Amino acid sequence: MGIFDCIRVCLLRKKMVILCWLLSAVLFNFYTISSFCFAAASKGNPVGNALDIISKHYAMDVDEDQLIDVMVRAAVRELDQYSYYVDVSEYQQAAKRHSDYGVVSAIGAVVKQSDERERLHIVHIYDDSPASAAGLEVGDVILSLCGVDVQQLGEVRDISDIRCGDVDGIDITVRSQDGDVRSVVVKRGVVEIPSVSGKMIEDSGLIYLKVSYFDANTAKNLEKIYTDLCNSDVVNGVVLDLRDNSGGLLHSVLDVADLFLQRGEKIMLVQRGRSKKLKTYRAKKGVVVDRPVVVLLNGKTASAAEVLVFALRENDKVSSVIGTRSYGKGRMQELFDIGGGRAINITTALYYTPKGNMVDGSGVEPDMLLNESVVGSSECIEVAVGVMDKILK
Repeated sequence: MGIFDCIRVCLLRKKMVILCWLLSAVLFNFYTISSFCFAAASKGNPVGNALDIISKHYAMDVDEDQLIDVMVRAAVRELDQYSYYVDVSEYQQAAKRHSDYGVVSAIGAVVKQSDERERLHIVHIYDDSPASAAGLEVGDVILSLCGVDVQQLGEVRDISDIRCGDVDGIDITVRSQDGDVRSVVVKRGVVEIPSVSGKMIEDSGLIYLKVSYFDANTAKNLEKIYTDLCNSDVVNGVVLDLRDNSGGLLHSVLDVADLFLQRGEKIMLVQRGRSKKLKTYRAKKGVVVDRPVVVLLNGKTASAAEVLVFALRENDKVSSVIGTRSYGKGRMQELFDIGGGRAINITTALYYTPKGNMVDGSGVEPDMLLNESVVGSSECIEVAVGVMDKILK
């Protein structure tokens, strides 16, 4: 018996409630659904009554699977903005999203829209991407997409989402920095976005580390990049860029924080489920990044990335936080297979800072607040270099 069959039996046949509860608890280990079934029966089961009436008296054919989909989707949607139901058609894609961090179907170009939404500027091209193969370059200004002037498109966050009718790819017209206007058709492909990259900032003595998300290899790669750069040049400080980092794996951010903190220092507190008890996570390895650190963030810095900033700030390991207030997401979601090719993605934990403050809904307030146009450009890095110069003097 699948879990959705179990739900249907619980709701439509009251006499089977206890059996359903036991089956779901023992066979499926799904406490929430079993408790719901039991509670529904003890309260007169209005949901079951409604479905029973529909089944017996509705004048047209009813797709019971569709009714169950609608019911569970609505219930999960009421939990919070991050929880959602995954039906059969969405399941494989959702599972892949949870396992393949940094591997996306895209063209590999990052754009920034002007404040007036008149133009799109290409600010980054990923190596070995379709955009790179098509000859697009950083600094190119996108004039139109699929023959439509950018000014008529409204807000555009990811040009990979644009569809050009039946055309297999995206028709892009750009103006290069030398004024040349050209059109190219860029086909989507698999783009691997590295979770961390780094380089020396020219004539500054500073390492620039960009962490885009947190996956299983982020800490290991960050440590290697940092160590290699320190061995090849004189390093006085670090600019840690967490702009647009929406989070990732919990154990990954713990491992990254471990590189900056002394052994035994608190990284975060976590409340799991409905328990009021907070589990404390502490640094185990000891300091690897031992230079002054300036952090860059923006409104898209969220979740695990915010946890890292709070851990550095509350342990006095960051000299300055620069940018705009971060998103304020301190909740962790997990994907649960509930049978029948379906799943639910629900919030299972809440994050707290080392000092016990809730991350969710607060966000990180920067020490230096910048306007959006600066935060979204390379000028933000120049500001960070200037701040670090003052710190080192």
